Amino acid sequence: MTRTVPRTHARWRTGVAIGAASALAVGGALIASPGIAQNLQVDDALFDWQVNAESGGAAPLPGTCHFLAAGEVGDTGGTSGFDESYYAAESGNTTIVKPDSAGVDHVATWDDKCLDPNGNPTRTAADSTSGNRVQITGGTGTVDPDTDTGYIQWDGSWSFVYYSGMTYWTVNDPRLEVEDGHGRIVGTFTGYGASMEDLGKWESLPAVEGTVADFADATVDLTEDGFTVTPDYLGVETETGGSGFDQNRTVADWGSFPQDWVDYNIRTGQSAYWFSSGGMFDPKKPTKPIDVTYTAHEIELAAPTGLASSDVTQTTASLAWDAVDSAESYEVEHRAGAGEWVASTTEETSAVLTDLIADTEYQIRVRAVAGEATSPWATGTVATEAELRPTVAHTVTAASAEDGLQVLLEGSDFTVDRLPPNSAGVAPNQMSSIGYGIVPSSTPDQAVTNSTAMGYGASLLRFLTGGALDATVSVPAAGLVPDDYDIVVWNATQGGSAANGALLHRETLALTDEQREDLFDGAGQGGPEEIAGLTTSDVGDTFATLMWDRLDTTATREFTWREVGGEFDPARKRTISGWGTSMQLTGLSPDTEYEVEARLSLDGAATWTQPQRLTFRTVGTLPSAEAPAPVVESVTADSATLSWEAVEHAENGYQIRYGEIGGSSARTLNRFDDVTRTLTGLTPATEYYGEVYGISDRGIEGARGRVEFTTAEAPGEPGPTEDPTEEPTEDPTEEPTEEPTEQPTEEPTEEPTEEPTDEPTEEPTDEPTEEPTEEPTEQPTEQPTEDPTDEPSDDPSAGPSEQPTEEPGEQPTENPSDEPSPDATDEPSADPSHEPSEEPGEAPSDGPSQEPGGHPSEQPSDEPTDGPPGVPTEEPSEHPADDPAEGPRGDSSDDSSGDPTDEPSDDGDSGREDSGDGSTDGTDDGSHDGGGSLPRTGSDLGVLFVGIGAAVLGAAALTAARRRRG
Repeated sequence: MTRTVPRTHARWRTGVAIGAASALAVGGALIASPGIAQNLQVDDALFDWQVNAESGGAAPLPGTCHFLAAGEVGDTGGTSGFDESYYAAESGNTTIVKPDSAGVDHVATWDDKCLDPNGNPTRTAADSTSGNRVQITGGTGTVDPDTDTGYIQWDGSWSFVYYSGMTYWTVNDPRLEVEDGHGRIVGTFTGYGASMEDLGKWESLPAVEGTVADFADATVDLTEDGFTVTPDYLGVETETGGSGFDQNRTVADWGSFPQDWVDYNIRTGQSAYWFSSGGMFDPKKPTKPIDVTYTAHEIELAAPTGLASSDVTQTTASLAWDAVDSAESYEVEHRAGAGEWVASTTEETSAVLTDLIADTEYQIRVRAVAGEATSPWATGTVATEAELRPTVAHTVTAASAEDGLQVLLEGSDFTVDRLPPNSAGVAPNQMSSIGYGIVPSSTPDQAVTNSTAMGYGASLLRFLTGGALDATVSVPAAGLVPDDYDIVVWNATQGGSAANGALLHRETLALTDEQREDLFDGAGQGGPEEIAGLTTSDVGDTFATLMWDRLDTTATREFTWREVGGEFDPARKRTISGWGTSMQLTGLSPDTEYEVEARLSLDGAATWTQPQRLTFRTVGTLPSAEAPAPVVESVTADSATLSWEAVEHAENGYQIRYGEIGGSSARTLNRFDDVTRTLTGLTPATEYYGEVYGISDRGIEGARGRVEFTTAEAPGEPGPTEDPTEEPTEDPTEEPTEEPTEQPTEEPTEEPTEEPTDEPTEEPTDEPTEEPTEEPTEQPTEQPTEDPTDEPSDDPSAGPSEQPTEEPGEQPTENPSDEPSPDATDEPSADPSHEPSEEPGEAPSDGPSQEPGGHPSEQPSDEPTDGPPGVPTEEPSEHPADDPAEGPRGDSSDDSSGDPTDEPSDDGDSGREDSGDGSTDGTDDGSHDGGGSLPRTGSDLGVLFVGIGAAVLGAAALTAARRRRG
């Protein structure tokens, strides 16, 4: 049967690999994997494995052999340092045993480690081996014989010492992970890297967790006293890259140890000893059976000990306890007083309790769990710290039918560090709002808001001088009914409620019998019998706003609406509580008459006034109604002025809505007659929109006019302009600047002659020279000619052209201005021919090279043959590596001449533009200079061009002077 083992062993079934890997050994006790269903406990498992015949046979190098050693072998410093001082047959829970001629086991020794059971030296023959085995005691875990599912961990190590110590490595702490009879044994690999080709190589290898034995094809039959199973080898395919050997899959008994095992041994130099390679040792490589014995018994869990708390705050507490043998997990519960237990589960021996209440004592308990078994509870208590909050006291200063209910609030320590977050969890700051009011005692904290608290008031934290609160809450007697009332103070930021810890103070008002009789005598009577001032506003085609007068107390209002002649629909009912004076109806139909039924309650919807009715009609759609067309007259950092032409239908003025683009809220300026309006309170450097509506006798009609704008930067915080100026300056500078500007001046700086002359300059040139040939005039004229010519004349003295040349390589202007043309550049050419040539890579070898980490050669006979010094290879390379020939490095320079041959220069330049051809493209005229004869910085170029400009101006001045003399 053929099977491929992946490099990373796949998780199997229901997450056994994850569960097992996450098991913890805390304080020497095993916390088993929660992903496996176990019901029997194992405390004394014995692991016994010969591994294979090769690990007890003779090595090809004369006088050497392969053997097992107990524990992790120390660092010998190289391939030749292993001696008896590094060997151990017993270490911790690990023992190396071997049989004698009668089959009786004894502990191996240094002297008999390379002898077979009959006392003869081991040979390379397939039937010759010492038979040494590794045994590890004390394995612990759990097994379920009914499902062949189990987990056992051993604490022990053994080493594979090959060639009598020239190469060795170790398996540490193996553990069994099996579900439904299949799984693996995993462990941690450590060791040293060696190479047959380089006997001086010796390096410590990092620890790697890998598969020790695979049971994908093999079946593990767990019983109550152990199991025997032969790990997968036969027919297992492996990848051998980097080993220098290929797996032979045609020989008898071909196969491989797990891929993790092979990969690690490519680094130790033992790789080909762990898979079939076609050599004479192949028959000795297959795995031997693993024997595991134990006595399983029912799981018994003790209660956790050492339960303690630490790091206790106002809202959290950390718990820890000692591990319990065989526990898979722990249940942790806590509660305040006689409340409900709050439960959680953890695989650790610690937990953190959260969302606790400050200054509260909690009961805690913890128990261990393994399968269906649970331990007794370990119990304790923990008290949270008292929370530092502002202090508030209240005094009833009035309670009568005439004065109503008045309460004085006095508080201290209202600071950011003592203020809790609001009900939505928003952290306090200087702009936090401290709300206060009176509510019926039956009102829950989550229902205490700025709209339900009677006499509601609020103070910003920043305005409470010295953290002191001094406020009075007043409620008219007409708004009260005989009941108990609480005074409430809370963090009301963003309209939050008093729930979720935002409450700062709540106490029932203690009224005397006399106060109650006086306050409630006629309380709730004589109040309004209807919603005063109920009317409509801003009626549109699909919306309308209801408005009413404000009351001196909180009230509940109920509104239901319908089309006239239709039925009242429960879906069209809204209840408004608090101090509000308006609400909007939406989803209406155009040009439709509606009826609103409204009623009022002053006692929290216990009793209602008689219904009152209001009718209105939505406006129809007026396609012809003209939309205002606003424009932005001016914009500052915090304001903008809009204006528009009047529209015919706006008999009742205009309305503006404006806000941040992409924002969630808008502001409204309503009903004004003028056609200009300034929007204030804006944020600097922010995008806004403004929408203007016309209001007719029927309400808002027609489409809106919209405009968008961006406010200016705040003073003192200038930002970059949105777009660079595209036009040159209007006036030339009087003196040539030392540094060239980015844009040429619009007007020439030299006054041309009144009449153009046919006489050219004495020595006209196509290229500006590097050094001026004439001195410039001391002071160029400040004013240009009144009528500069549109075309440059043939005479260079005729004056500069109005516009600079646009393309590099064209003729320069006849008489350039003081400032250089922006087209000149020293950047490398974009011509593909100027790209540096690719460097050739190293020449490939004639054949595959022999990788390091080779192996001692397998011999065709029972006895080793003489070989070269050191260790002969098991599979010598057929193709020794050739020395790579280093190819010539190409010349990456480029003379930019435009010559198709593009011959490389002999100056070793690195490919910078270097025309050397006298062209007018802004490059230098010297060939083979390596790009070094011209200045290469902006400041150097500025000086150069100023000099050129001065020279041309001087030449023009001389020509003008000669003409005047002539």
